[in-house]
Amino acid sequence: GSLWLDDVPVGMARLSAKTAWTLRTRVDVCFDAVGDGTALFTGTTRLRGGDFNGNNLVNLVDYNILQSVFNTPSSVADITGDGQVNLIDYNILSANWLVTGDPP
Repeated sequence: GSLWLDDVPVGMARLSAKTAWTLRTRVDVCFDAVGDGTALFTGTTRLRGGDFNGNNLVNLVDYNILQSVFNTPSSVADITGDGQVNLIDYNILSANWLVTGDPP
């Protein structure tokens, strides 16, 4: 979905985002002729999942959290939001193994 931010300072160069279970990602902000800015968190700049403890790094601590609730309806490690911690969530964590997110 889209998110709108009002009163973004003119000339802002980058915007970062981090949600539960994701690594922080910073992207460039592009302004149009009337001053409306766009920052896209898609494709290669999408938010990457697996950071369950919030330290902006996917590692053994995150794996242990996922393992402790695997095959349960726990929201602690349900990256996909489908109501179950399963192989899909594990595959997302695995794809981001030892990846560090961008600084704020």
